[in-house]
Amino acid sequence: MILSRLIISAVSICGFLFATEGPGHNDLANEGGWMEKWLSFDPGLFMWTIVTFFIVLAILKWKAWGPLIDALDKREEDIRNALSSAEKAKEEAGKVA
Repeated sequence: MILSRLIISAVSICGFLFATEGPGHNDLANEGGWMEKWLSFDPGLFMWTIVTFFIVLAILKWKAWGPLIDALDKREEDIRNALSSAEKAKEEAGKVA
């Protein structure tokens, strides 16, 4: 009960803080709006986004690729075993009937 009140209070305070107008609020309005600024091309940001993407890709390939491939191979083998056992069960059911 106390924890939920604390969480609600913290969220409300953060909402009020972010809702108030701060310095520079009208700067974006004079430049054509936040959407235009957000969609504009920035070469520096583009470069760092590409660099960050390839760093994360390298880390994932180094750490996560092996376990993911192993899990997929195991799943493929389990599915093959299940299909073959289902086929055997179907043949046995055909012999009994």
